[in-house]
Amino acid sequence: MPPQGRTSPPNRGQRLPAQTLSWSPDSRSIVSGSLDQTVQVWEATTGKPILTYRGHSAPVNTVMWSPDGKRIASGSVDTTVQVWDAASGKTLLTFRGHTKQVTSLAWSPDSTSLVSGSFDKTVQVWDARTGKVRYLYHGYNVAVAHVDNSKGVLPDLIFFVAGHITASAL
Repeated sequence: MPPQGRTSPPNRGQRLPAQTLSWSPDSRSIVSGSLDQTVQVWEATTGKPILTYRGHSAPVNTVMWSPDGKRIASGSVDTTVQVWDAASGKTLLTFRGHTKQVTSLAWSPDSTSLVSGSFDKTVQVWDARTGKVRYLYHGYNVAVAHVDNSKGVLPDLIFFVAGHITASAL
């Protein structure tokens, strides 16, 4: 069982600036990750805070809502990817495969896989139900890819490549 993040009643929001945002699939909510180590779910039409997740021990760099709307993933300077229930805030999985801060996340369209990129120059594709690594790509400079796609690989491209690898293996 992964260590449990804490969910607390919403307050006025995050204490420090949000540096990442993601819409819920139904467009009713927005999730933000902050320098204050929290992930906040907001009501999109009113800006009212709904839920504050406190599971990271360092600033949150990236958040991503699953396409099925049931889970939220967050990646942090603390090197972890945490997946939690979007309704309750309960921690479902904590991925600990990176050695440096996690900078980007993307869900597969069917919500069964999650890909993470890190300053450790790896891109990891995780089984979102078990937390096991499906694919591990070394040597990709995700930080550089955000500035110049010709010099790195972003997680969305990894899903494209992994999909072709999986399809050709069948």
